Amino acid sequence: MKTPCFSCTAKCCKHYDVFIDHEDVKNLEKIRGDWSFLKKVEYKKTFGYVPKFKLWEGDEKKKWVLCLNNNSNRVCTFLENDFCTVYENRPYICKTYPFYYDKHRVSEMKNLCPVKWIVDDEKRKQVEKDYKELLLNFLTFETICDDWNTIVKKEDKLENFLIFVKNYEI
Repeated sequence: MKTPCFSCTAKCCKHYDVFIDHEDVKNLEKIRGDWSFLKKVEYKKTFGYVPKFKLWEGDEKKKWVLCLNNNSNRVCTFLENDFCTVYENRPYICKTYPFYYDKHRVSEMKNLCPVKWIVDDEKRKQVEKDYKELLLNFLTFETICDDWNTIVKKEDKLENFLIFVKNYEI
């Protein structure tokens, strides 16, 4: 199915935090060869349901989430000239945007996407499938984060967490 993403200015990749989970970390690391595409963002309740991991900053243990945004702004690190360089391997959160699945139906988040989507039965089924996979991944990632949070030490850095995620056996 053709998507309107290819005629867009990538608003979703420029103005929102692009949260990822453990599967995205593994898949994108294979493509990129490293973890430089990741950014940790201090968790704030406005993020809603996003799995959180803990790392020390100074004398305080803080909660963090993983994003694809670069370090200077809220633009996805995989965005080049308004096109996604990992489109075929993009995270589920990107695959479902601007939709969500609730109460057994697919709905569109209003006023977030600047283009008009045509949602036929094929697209509706795909969004439902991808959204369920996204939720399952987030629940699994939450378990991984919870396990990490019980063992994190002051000297641990983001790389230690990512190695833990990469090696976690589900």
